[in-house]
Amino acid sequence: MIKGRDINVKIDISNLTCKLCFENPIALNDLINHLISKHHVNYDKSIDCLQPFRVVKDNMPCPICPDTVFRYFKKLLEHMNEFHSDNNIVCAHCGLTFRGHPNYRAHMSRYHRSKACQCPDCNMEFWNLEKLARHRANIHGTKKYKCPQCVEKFITQHLMRKHQIIVHGFGHKCPYCSKMFTRNSHMKNHVRRLHLKEKNVECTVCKEKFFDRALLNVHMVKHLGERNYHCDVCGKKFLWKKNLRGHMTSHERNI
Repeated sequence: MIKGRDINVKIDISNLTCKLCFENPIALNDLINHLISKHHVNYDKSIDCLQPFRVVKDNMPCPICPDTVFRYFKKLLEHMNEFHSDNNIVCAHCGLTFRGHPNYRAHMSRYHRSKACQCPDCNMEFWNLEKLARHRANIHGTKKYKCPQCVEKFITQHLMRKHQIIVHGFGHKCPYCSKMFTRNSHMKNHVRRLHLKEKNVECTVCKEKFFDRALLNVHMVKHLGERNYHCDVCGKKFLWKKNLRGHMTSHERNI
C-alpha cells in the first residue's frame, strides 16, 4: 500500500469497457464502481495510484484541466508533473523531480552513483550512463547500435538513424520540402511548425500566440522573470533548469 502511493500507474481510458459484460463506462471511477456493484469484485478503493488518460492521436486533454490539450503524450506528462503533481523532490544533478524518496533513491543509484557510472575499462567515473556510453564509444570503441544497411556502428540509436538518412537516404521525408527526419513525429512537428505555421498556444498576458507550450514558457520569462531554480549548495537562483545544471558542475569540480 505505502509503496503503491509512490507510483503512478498511467491508464489509457480511450476505449474503456467492462470485460465481463462489455458495458462502456465514461470514467475510470465509473468502471471501478461498476465492477464492485455489478460483479462483486473485491477492490480496495483506498489505493490511489491510478492516473487515467485519454490517448487520442494529436488530441490528448489533461484529465485535470481538460481545456489544455497536447499533441504528444510526453508533453502531457510534463504538464501533469509541473501543475498537478506533488513531485517536490528534485535531483540536484539533472533536475528531474520525484514524488517519493524511494523513486528518488532508485534514480540516484542508477544514474548518479559512482559505481553505476564507472567505466569498466579504465575506471573513470561519469555523471550519468549516457556520458559513460559516449566515453566508452569514443575512447574504447564500444558502439552498441549497428546500421541495418551496412556494417557501421554507433553510440546511440539517434546517431545511427542520422547515418541512415545521410548515407542511405532512409528516414521520414517531409512532403513539402523533402527534408528527412529520424522519427515520424519529428517530421510531423516540422510540418506543423514550419509549413502550416500553427500557433495554438496563447500568452495570457499579451495574447501573442506560439506553436507549443515550450516556446510560450520561453516567452513568459519576459513577463515574469522569476528565478524558480535555486542551488541547494550556495543558494544562487536561476531562470532556467539548464542553467542550474550547468552551475552544479562547478560544485562537483570543487569537490
